[in-house]
Amino acid sequence: AKIVESVVKQVLTKTGASRVDLVAHSMGTLSTRYFMKNLGGHKLVDTYVTLGGMHHGLTSPCFSPLDVCVWKELCATGPFITQLNKAPATPGKGTWVSIHGTADKTVPNTSSTLVGAENIQLKGVAHSGAQGLLEHMDAYKHVKRVLQYPPWK
Repeated sequence: AKIVESVVKQVLTKTGASRVDLVAHSMGTLSTRYFMKNLGGHKLVDTYVTLGGMHHGLTSPCFSPLDVCVWKELCATGPFITQLNKAPATPGKGTWVSIHGTADKTVPNTSSTLVGAENIQLKGVAHSGAQGLLEHMDAYKHVKRVLQYPPWK
């Protein structure tokens, strides 16, 4: 999340813009959401788009015997996910968008739906690959469309 913050601030400095748009995929949604909620990112982002985001975590990491940070963060009932989803889950005046596909076998659609966001479900789109969220034309069209939303005032 600190890296996201650093990159966003660099972009703002280089461009002279007051805010950016931010797009994240899969696990990248967790660090970017942390940035948005806990590091003031909601003040620097106009439109925040997630693709196949595990907003509500996953259940299998909760049962991992490994004491690994990433597994703890992915756990649906763990403190990291719980804190991210504590109200408000989508802070700030910017637009939050969650795009997910019905053929996603990596992140359940129930985990990708985010309260307070515009939730877009794409029929037959997978998590990754040729028919995945990063390559499917329907996903691209929606990302392009929502990035045209007017900036917040």
